[in-house]
Amino acid sequence: MLCDHCHNEEAIVHIRGLDQSGNVRSLSLCAACALQEIMMGTEQADELLATFREAALLNPDDIMKILQAAMGGKHPALPPELVEAQKECCPGCGQSRADFHRTHLLGCGKCLEFLQQDICDHLGGKELNFFDTLHSLDSTSRKYTAKVIPQESIRNLNARISTAVAAEQYEQASLLKEQLDDMLAQLSGKSDPVPRKGWGSMVVRDEFALPEQTVANLPWLPKKKTGGPLVQLASFVSLNRNLQIYELPPFGKNLSQSEELCQLLSPLLSAEPLLGSPSEFDPHKMSKKERLELLERTLCPPDFLFRNHSCRLFLSRNERVTCLLNNIDHLSLHAWGSPQDLPLMFHQFGQFHERLSNKISFLDDLKIGYVTRNIFQCGSGMKFGLLLHLPCLIFMDRLPGITNACSDLGFLLRPLHRNGRNVLGGVVILETANGQCVPGDKIAPLLSLAEKINEHELSSRDQVRQDFSQRALLTDMIGRAVGNLRGMRLLEQNEAQHLLSMLWLGCELEMLPWLSLGQIMQKITELAAVPAIMYGQENDSERKLQMQYFLARRFRHDLAGLRDED
Repeated sequence: MLCDHCHNEEAIVHIRGLDQSGNVRSLSLCAACALQEIMMGTEQADELLATFREAALLNPDDIMKILQAAMGGKHPALPPELVEAQKECCPGCGQSRADFHRTHLLGCGKCLEFLQQDICDHLGGKELNFFDTLHSLDSTSRKYTAKVIPQESIRNLNARISTAVAAEQYEQASLLKEQLDDMLAQLSGKSDPVPRKGWGSMVVRDEFALPEQTVANLPWLPKKKTGGPLVQLASFVSLNRNLQIYELPPFGKNLSQSEELCQLLSPLLSAEPLLGSPSEFDPHKMSKKERLELLERTLCPPDFLFRNHSCRLFLSRNERVTCLLNNIDHLSLHAWGSPQDLPLMFHQFGQFHERLSNKISFLDDLKIGYVTRNIFQCGSGMKFGLLLHLPCLIFMDRLPGITNACSDLGFLLRPLHRNGRNVLGGVVILETANGQCVPGDKIAPLLSLAEKINEHELSSRDQVRQDFSQRALLTDMIGRAVGNLRGMRLLEQNEAQHLLSMLWLGCELEMLPWLSLGQIMQKITELAAVPAIMYGQENDSERKLQMQYFLARRFRHDLAGLRDED
């Protein structure tokens, strides 16, 4: 049978379907025309062809193999425009340039060469010549193990104390004096000694946990009461590595490699001091209920526990350190701590890297350094930063200017939650821009920058207190949040994040005496579990309404003390 398009070649693809009138139609295409339709389409394609294109989800390389097998190994002649389109795809995995610019993920090792110029453009437009992986983490084992406190912050605190005293705000001045005393104690060597235990085995006492709580608060929420506003919430460090001898995830058709890698790394990670005798979870040996319960603790991406290839989750006893095998990369290590803990965590990550690199060869490239699928971590393979709560800077529309200033200094400031262009919840992440640097050299500048942003947030709150119009606007915004809390019957997750941020600010400004930060942090923890609870039911409108009703009911009861009348 000849192709219905070119009428020259033998047809190997046969399509049957209904047209708009309900009549059964059939269409037969040769290899070249079928591939052209999948890759390029036609300007006047009918409904049957459109359905065919949408169903053809394989990449061009796989399609070519199928068509060649069907034709007995013959290579179909491709039209010139299709040849040009194939040049825009990686020869190893078939990933297009457009997909790369959308995801910033490498599909395979050959993407490094094929997308070299694109990678350079994303990493600042500079040509990549040489990255010294041997010494890139040296500073983790020699420097920055002491707490870094910029002296400029001490001067700022003294100035704020004087301003508060002049305005007869003696309670505020007392809190500022306590912060100053803490800083001076750290500088004089009176701070706590550096612990020698692995980060995952250290005991964490959460001073905000409520007596009735059965689930621990999220790792990134503050654990220690300071007596003042909580602006700098937590610090984090992450390390990604790939092994030289295995394919990159998701391993294509070679699923056995994923299990081999898990068997290789599992014993090493189980004995790793940083993880502190961790629990190991194998999703393939867990029931669906067990996996969903694990997801509710927000310890890994929702789809991680439902993948076809083998993967593992290692969790430290204090739940501050997690390690994922075969997620985006072969190994992804992540740790949380207080803002002051960043240098210590960084030091322990450096030791972890040194121990593993003595036993395993990691994938690296002469120009780009350690290879990770996310190009922004290529180089050192590390990322670190702090979480900040900046509701007043957002209220006064000062965040865009600070974001630009951070970018000029080589750091990213981005929202933890976003809905389009709107920042949700007031929590932002300040982090390193990419891995093309010596990580240890960035710690002191990062901590100094975070301290300056902290000062901007606190000074903005002082300005609001002293400016009648600004104080009236902010009081109205917090009042509306309380009104919504008491009157709502449905609550979406995005709305809940904004609501909790406003209530948090209201507590710190002493506007909501019946509410505590412990109650708010408990609700932030519960809210983070919603995506896991809704996993696989995201498009079920009735289930979504039930969840919104449940959230509103819990928020009214736990935060406003209101009992349901219905």
